[in-house]
Amino acid sequence: MEIMEFSCPETVPELSRQAAELVLEIGNYKRTRGIDKILENMVDRTTVVAIDGSEQVIGTAGLRIVRAHIGMLEDVVSEPRRRRSGVGSSVVQAVENIARWQGISELVLASTREGVPFYKHLGYTQLAVRIFQKYL
Repeated sequence: MEIMEFSCPETVPELSRQAAELVLEIGNYKRTRGIDKILENMVDRTTVVAIDGSEQVIGTAGLRIVRAHIGMLEDVVSEPRRRRSGVGSSVVQAVENIARWQGISELVLASTREGVPFYKHLGYTQLAVRIFQKYL
């Protein structure tokens, strides 16, 4: 597994499209966002992807800077057959490292119900029903 990051989806169009398709397929956006909206959302953030040996995106996560030292962790998904294999943890850890490098000291996120144990395992503090925070 290889981890890559990009801030401009146009520079890696195939990886961007694969990541957007994974978010659309696995995330909770089927009714509210299409593939074009997801790709548009990638423009103002850093996106991290996990790629398998056949150069297919198997996991992704995004980092959006929302305030001076606060970042938002977005669209964390991994292929269902790759869950519990470290893909999700790897993309989140890569986002955390990028955030630290950019001077971000706090990450926040909104989780699905299924994601709650995952974020707790990664050291995030639950602030509300599905809202989490982690100081870096």
